[in-house]
Amino acid sequence: MSLDWTDIFKTLGSTVVVVAAISWLTKQTITHFYLVDLEARKVEFSKELEATKASFSNELEAYKAALKAEYDQQLARFQADLGIAVASIDRRRQEIVRWANPVLTAIEELQRRLDNILLSDGWLALSKENENRINPNWSISYDYFLPSTIYLFGQYFCVSRLLQESVSLELFRTHTEKDAFFKRLHESGRKLSGFPLHQLADLPADGDRQIFTLQQRALGEAMVVREGGTTRCMSYEEFLRKSSDDTFKTLLDPVTRFMSGLEPKHQRRWKRLLLLKGDLEELLTECKRLLTLAQSPPASP
Repeated sequence: MSLDWTDIFKTLGSTVVVVAAISWLTKQTITHFYLVDLEARKVEFSKELEATKASFSNELEAYKAALKAEYDQQLARFQADLGIAVASIDRRRQEIVRWANPVLTAIEELQRRLDNILLSDGWLALSKENENRINPNWSISYDYFLPSTIYLFGQYFCVSRLLQESVSLELFRTHTEKDAFFKRLHESGRKLSGFPLHQLADLPADGDRQIFTLQQRALGEAMVVREGGTTRCMSYEEFLRKSSDDTFKTLLDPVTRFMSGLEPKHQRRWKRLLLLKGDLEELLTECKRLLTLAQSPPASP
């Protein structure tokens, strides 16, 4: 039996058309399915994106609010600290205004007097017997030089006592600095009061005298003038008027005995004044640093 190739080709052609149609329909169906799914996913993604944006925006606002709150707290702390610092600076300024003039005046005037005595033959005016040896062009006298020297010691003791009683910590950066300052002040006083004083060990024993710590303190307290809630050291004029008082004379006696008739041959007393002079120089430098002033009062002989 012979094959009818025409029928076979017709049948195959029809089958190919059907398969192609089915393939095309399948492809269209799948494409439609994916398009629908893609749109759904786009809608879903869009919703998720909006939700994420909203969440991020909320978190950002919360973060900004937290930052602002922290900034406000830090600003408030800074303003409070600044206020405290400004108040401290103002209190320190008041302390400087209060102490600068009397402290620097007392130290510098006593220092200059010691310079006169130790370096410029001022010691000649501490004794009536030596007055005729004073330079005739220098019009100092025993009656002026000894009392005024005693006054300058008393003024220094007075300022030292007032500092110990009422200076504020505001003048110092730390308690340690304050303690170091008053230790230096105490050591200066020891140059007059210490016995035995190791710096004098190599000198002849004769002729030494002391002005003991409580004697320095008593004279300093006696020279304090209290008026209107304030304190100050008495002026030289007030000192001269009070010098006739018997009790006051008793308080002046240790300084009077120490200074009266002092000469270089009195090696131990002389050395005490040299040591005190060195301490005063260091103390003056420290006071100028603390008080931030470099002005010196008018010189006195």
